[in-house]
Amino acid sequence: MRHAIRKWSPFEYWNRHHHRQASARAVHDLHFSHVALTLGNAPPFFNGKPIGVLLVNTVTLIWTIPTTRKSGAGLALTDIDHFSLTRNGVEIQKVAVGVGPTQTATDTAPLTGADTYDVFTITKDGFISDVSNDAVVTVAAANPASAVTDLKATLAQS
Repeated sequence: MRHAIRKWSPFEYWNRHHHRQASARAVHDLHFSHVALTLGNAPPFFNGKPIGVLLVNTVTLIWTIPTTRKSGAGLALTDIDHFSLTRNGVEIQKVAVGVGPTQTATDTAPLTGADTYDVFTITKDGFISDVSNDAVVTVAAANPASAVTDLKATLAQS
């Protein structure tokens, strides 16, 4: 029987879905190895002229694909159905299995503030791994320049 992925916190997820026999090896043993925050620049235009810079954030997450089950038995790539990527306890992506040994996922819409990412391994026999280690990224809010407050106009007479 397959277990559906629900939008629970990682703690609730673990408590409700953990299987003690032959589950995939705990992903927390296979830490996120890389988290990258990319700032892109795309100037917005008004009447065809650039008026500022719009920052677009992208978070790239990389982790090692598990090769054993929690019991120590081997886990082939073909045994893995997908990975569940969560941000702040809510699943944001079902990540298809790559060719190994590492897996990459990208969040193109991170939230402002501290975002906590976790990943679960879902095997084809329906088992769900332990939650991974947390990967935390802080995304700054938009911070444009302050408004000009001393603008004055003078009429010149000729």
